[in-house]
Formats: sequence, structure tokens, C-alpha cells
Amino acid sequence: MYPAMPGSLSAPRSTSSRMPTPHTLTQSAPSHTRCHRSSWTGTSMNYESFVVQLRRGLLAPLALPPAAYHTQGGAMSNDFHDVNFNANAYLKATLQKSNFEGERARLKEAATTIDRRLHKEITENFPKLKEQVQVVQELDRKVEAIQASTAQLKQSVQRVEFLLKEPYVRVENKVKELQNIWDTTNMLRKTGRFLSLVAKVREHQASQKSSSSSLDLPKEAKTLRDIELLLHDNENGLSLKGINVVDRESDWLKKSAESVRTRSSELLKHGLSTTNQAEIRTAVQAFYNMGQMSKVVQKVVADHSQELRKVITKELDPQTIQIALTSGTSDEPKEKRLKTILFQKLELTFQAMLQHLTRLSQLVKVMQKTRDPVTQVVFITVLQKEGSTAFIDEIWKPITTVEDRMTRIVKRFGSIVSEYPKIHRLFSNFVQSANEHFPSAAQQVGAVAPAKDVPTEPQRWKEQCLGELQTRYLKESMGKLKEQAQ
Repeated sequence: MYPAMPGSLSAPRSTSSRMPTPHTLTQSAPSHTRCHRSSWTGTSMNYESFVVQLRRGLLAPLALPPAAYHTQGGAMSNDFHDVNFNANAYLKATLQKSNFEGERARLKEAATTIDRRLHKEITENFPKLKEQVQVVQELDRKVEAIQASTAQLKQSVQRVEFLLKEPYVRVENKVKELQNIWDTTNMLRKTGRFLSLVAKVREHQASQKSSSSSLDLPKEAKTLRDIELLLHDNENGLSLKGINVVDRESDWLKKSAESVRTRSSELLKHGLSTTNQAEIRTAVQAFYNMGQMSKVVQKVVADHSQELRKVITKELDPQTIQIALTSGTSDEPKEKRLKTILFQKLELTFQAMLQHLTRLSQLVKVMQKTRDPVTQVVFITVLQKEGSTAFIDEIWKPITTVEDRMTRIVKRFGSIVSEYPKIHRLFSNFVQSANEHFPSAAQQVGAVAPAKDVPTEPQRWKEQCLGELQTRYLKESMGKLKEQAQ
């Protein structure tokens, strides 16, 4: 148990020394009771400090029972342990009483009783307090050991980080240096290739000027295409734009590319008009090398179709025929002059239709036979992948409008019915010539079946165009036969 302390608290106290001296508890308590870190750190705890902490609830195991707040004789008021106790109100009410000295004595007695009870609880719970202090000390030692281990681990991690980071930084710097060297070398290689290709373009142009031949036109187109791809190559964000030797040739290259496109278009147009397959092949190869073959071929087909439609609309217009008939100054009879004008326009129309059909047929044949010398790709397969190979069907669409035109002419000029045999012969000659191009081209190209209003057989088209004229001619012939029979 707690050893006897000087000036025991159980003896009565004088008014001047209500609380024990500051060193009373310190001198008597064992030394290990003064080292609690949370309450007694630094210096030894005196009795008054311990009592203050006990009253604040910091030492919960030493909480006093309710009886500690009552005097032995019950003289202490129950107001002090009331949960709603108000010190100000109590003091004010006490001061207003006449028996001030009596109340003051009661307060002193209550304070003495509380001190006695506190001392008793401390001495009775000293083993528990000692045990708690030992547990806290053990925990402190473990915490200090953990902190020391953590500090050592942190130092080890820092050393490992330094050992690993330094080689990594060196390798990273070397990689970046190699990447910069590679980018510089790549740019130098691209620049050298660009200058080499520019020199080739100049050689091709000089060769064409000296020989007046278009054989080097596809080579020049291929070289210009390679230059274009090289200028648009932005691998790793590196571009040739901004380099002086490259920018200096920019305007000249644009003019050269435009010149190649113009010369190729003129060569293709001339080759189609003369059915020269060599010129057609050279022009198509040049456009293929420039990556514009499909676009150019589709435009050529569309232009021929539109041009043919204009010819048919102009030549087989009843109003145009009527104007030509009335504006003539010849002394020939009107019917004879009408037949002459009609046959002239029909011959011009058939000539234009056969001409455009023949041109596109030659274009199809060239594209079926020609292969790219580098990739060995047949040109027609490139168009088949894009679904734009129905050239004959496309040019046949304006030809189908002849049916409507002939019906309107027959209704407007009924006198031409007697010329049915001659008109039929014109149509038959055209159909015979068209059959040489239409079936083979449509089958070899792999053209899809046209729309229902586009006949795939010229013979069927002829029957539709001459239907109205044939009906009237047969009717007049039957009438003449009946008259002769009568």
C-alpha cells in the first residue's frame, strides 16, 4: 500500500493550510509514479496538479463515487452534485443569506472532505495506476523502436532510390539523345531524297522537251507523287516544311504538277478522239501515278455522256427541224426538204453516238489490259473496287432519250412515215456497230445491270425507238394494199 505521508490528511487542518504542501505526494510516492508521459512529463507531479486532473476527468480509473461529495454528517448540500448545479447562482444566494460565516465553514468542511476522499482513492488505486504507467512505458518503448525501424527503412529506401534513379536518368538521357540523333538523321535522309526527286523531275522535263515525246510523262507524274507524299510525311511531328532548300522548290513543284495534269488530260482527250490506245495508256498511267485515275476517268465518262445528251437534244428536236424547214431558200418541195433535213440530223446523231460509244469502249479495253509496272495492279480492278466501271451503261443513258425524240418527230411530221425503210436501215447500221462494243465491254468490265429504263441490248432499243413509226408505216402499207386489192 501507499506509505504513510507526512502530515496525514485524516487529521484536522487549519484554515491557512487546507491543501497539502506541493511536495507532500512527490516525496512519498514511488519514483516510477512520476514518469507518466501524458500527465507527468518533464517534472514530478504534485498533489494539487493530480487533484486538478482528477477533477477534469483525465484519470478516469480514479473517478470518485458519489459519496465522496457528501460530508460524514450529511452537512454538505446536495446541490453540489446536482447535474444542473450553477456556481454563480449558488454563490449569489449564499451571500444574500445572513449566516455567511456558517456557510463559509460548511464550504471549508466540504473541501476538506473532498481532499480526504481523493487521498484515500489515490492510495487505494495506486497498484492500478502503477500498472497503467508500466503499460504506457512499454508502449512508449515499442513506439520508439517502431519509429527507429521506420527511420532506418526510410533511409534504406532513399539509398535504393538513389542507386536506381541515377542509372535510369543516365539511360533516359541517352535514349533522348539517340532519339534526337535519329530524328536529325531522318530529316537529313528525307531532305536528300527530296533533292534527288527534284533532280529527277528536271531530267524528265528536259527529256520530254528534247524528244517531244510523252513517254516520260508517267515517270514525271510518279516522281511528283513521291515528292507530295514525302512533303506530307509528318512522322514523329517532323516535316520538311520550313527547310530553305525545300521551300525554295515549292512553287516550282506546284507548277510542274499542274503542267503534268494538263498535259495528261490533253493526251487522254487526243487519244480518245483518235482511238490511239498508246496515248490513252500513257495518260491513264500518268493519272494513276498521281493518285487521280478514278476521279479523272469518272469525269471523262460524265463529260462524254453530257456532250452526247446535248447533241441528241439539239439534232432531234422537232422545233429545231421546223425552224430549219421554214428558213430554207431551196426550191425543193417541202416534204423532200423535210426528209433531207431529218436524215442529216439522224446521221449526225448516230455518228455522235457511235463516236462516244467507241471512245469509251477503247478506254475500257485499255484499262482492262494495262497493269501498273510497280504493283502489277490492273487498272480496271481499281475502278471495280470503287463501283465505277459501268461506263457503257453510263453513255447509253442519253441514247435512250432517242426513243422519246423519235416519237415526237413522227407525231409532228407524219409525212416521214413513208421513209421508214431508210430510217430503219440507219438504226440497224448503228445497232450493228454498237453490238461490237456494248456486249463485250459490259461483260468484261463486270458492269452491273442498268436500271429498267436503260436497255442493255441495242436491238431492243431500236425496236422501242421505231415502234410508233413502224405502226404507222404498216397501217399505211395495209391501206395501200387494200386499195390495190379493190
